[in-house]
Amino acid sequence: MSQVTAARLDPDGSVKKVLVGSYASIEKLFGDALDSGNLDSDYNRELGVWVFYLFAPHLRREPNVFASWLMQGYYEGSVVIVSDRDQDGSRHQDGFRSLGKHWFDPKLQQLLKICNTQVSSINVVAKQRPY
Repeated sequence: MSQVTAARLDPDGSVKKVLVGSYASIEKLFGDALDSGNLDSDYNRELGVWVFYLFAPHLRREPNVFASWLMQGYYEGSVVIVSDRDQDGSRHQDGFRSLGKHWFDPKLQQLLKICNTQVSSINVVAKQRPY
């Protein structure tokens, strides 16, 4: 499978462009942390993005505010976001597609940094921790 451009979003608001081509390549991005939990994912059909995250309820990690708002749930720690949409916006059913360039726009990255580091936002999301 060919590799596509995805984004790794950390709780500190930093965004890193990463290449993924399979579930296994996403697992590698979480490295040793996988020893502490399971890799899981959720899908936002409206935006056509998958959000991969480490499910480890026994760990206390920083909330990932932007991922929580994006997916309307509670997410903590780093996440990897990847698309399933072609450039024309149509859904592609057999594999990942690269995120659009807008995901890596410096203005969006500034917004992500603010979202994930603003104390009041962190507190709102932290109260939603289900476990």
